[in-house]
This record gives sequence, structure tokens and C-alpha cells, in this order.
Amino acid sequence: MHLLIKHHWDTTHKTWSPTQFTTHVARHGRTLCRNGKPDADSQGGISSRGWRLSLHGKPQHISCKSCLHHLEKTAIETTLLEPTRFDRHPEPPRGR
Repeated sequence: MHLLIKHHWDTTHKTWSPTQFTTHVARHGRTLCRNGKPDADSQGGISSRGWRLSLHGKPQHISCKSCLHHLEKTAIETTLLEPTRFDRHPEPPRGR
């Protein structure tokens, strides 16, 4: 899963904090929640505006509540749209 990580600005050190960040779901170069305008490079480094791309993220790493909400909504809608399949059990043969 591709993730976009937005680092928070550390006012004490005047740089991007390596430990304070929000993790978003990446989709087509944007965040799933449409918050911010990521400019992360494909190499995985932190951009000048604090964005970083992770190509091997896991759903457990997502910390953006809006992205999580969109994922849940999509999962529910996908489940509701799937055709329901009933497995019919054949009737046992009747004695003659």
C-alpha cells in the first residue's frame, strides 16, 4: 500500500520533525482525503514542504482519520455492491 506521510514542522529545531507526522493513503499522487498538496518524490526523501512517500506501508500505519473514514466507506460500498451468491444444497434423493 502506498502512503503519503506529512511531517509536522518542529519550531524548536526549525526543521521537519522525524517523529511527528500524519500518515495518509496515497492514490494517484494525492491523499485519499484530499488534504494538502503532496510534493513527495519517488525516492522516499522528505520534500521541501514536509511530504514523504512510502511504497511499502500497511493499513495499521494510517493515522489520518479522514483517510480511514474513506477506506471504511469504500469497503462497505464495495461489499454492498457485490452480488449475493446463495449456495443451494441439492436435495437428498427420495426413496422409491
